[in-house]
Amino acid sequence: MTATVTPQSILDWVPILLSVAAFLISIASFWKSYLSPFHVEISNSTPTFSLYKITPKISGNKEGRTWWIPSFDIGFSFHNAGQKPGTVRDIRLKCEFKSESPHREFLFYGDRVVDYSEFEKVRTQRMEWTSTAVLREWYPLILGPKETQHLHLILEMPYRRWDKKIVARFAISLEVLTSANDKWLKLHTYDFSIEDSYYQKESSCTLWDPEFEASRKES
Repeated sequence: MTATVTPQSILDWVPILLSVAAFLISIASFWKSYLSPFHVEISNSTPTFSLYKITPKISGNKEGRTWWIPSFDIGFSFHNAGQKPGTVRDIRLKCEFKSESPHREFLFYGDRVVDYSEFEKVRTQRMEWTSTAVLREWYPLILGPKETQHLHLILEMPYRRWDKKIVARFAISLEVLTSANDKWLKLHTYDFSIEDSYYQKESSCTLWDPEFEASRKES
């Protein structure tokens, strides 16, 4: 016996299908509103590199040695798109030498949070901004449900200084470590060259951002 599909039988199924669809939508809405896991969305300014010359007059070094402190600063916005809280555990810049063997790299980690308006006034004067612009030390950032936080971060090496001039081209990766993942996640890549002229005077330089420049060309 063959069942016959009629317009009326199709209409009879419409309320059931609508009810099922509404039920699925309500489940999805409930999950998104109350159960969605921590998911951080990050936007940032292009990193700016500064090189601070520390002379014996500044350091009081009796041997007459001069060294340099390399430093990066970046503005960040962090947004938790989920309903569960989570943590931005750490941030770093991985600076890898190009065209050099054996492989070498420098790691710059989040160090201090600064008031950008005060920092920008005396960016090239390290002793000034460390006294007037620092808000706090960097520590892991906890984000609540749907929370957004903004900060301007100084990133420096754990051992701070270069004892000799380094003139090289770097491939730089901006990476973040969060409670959602046990591995460092790469956010952006940059190309940067440190030239000898940077060591002659206090200077700052914003890195080349290929993604940002490409988007401007497309528009």
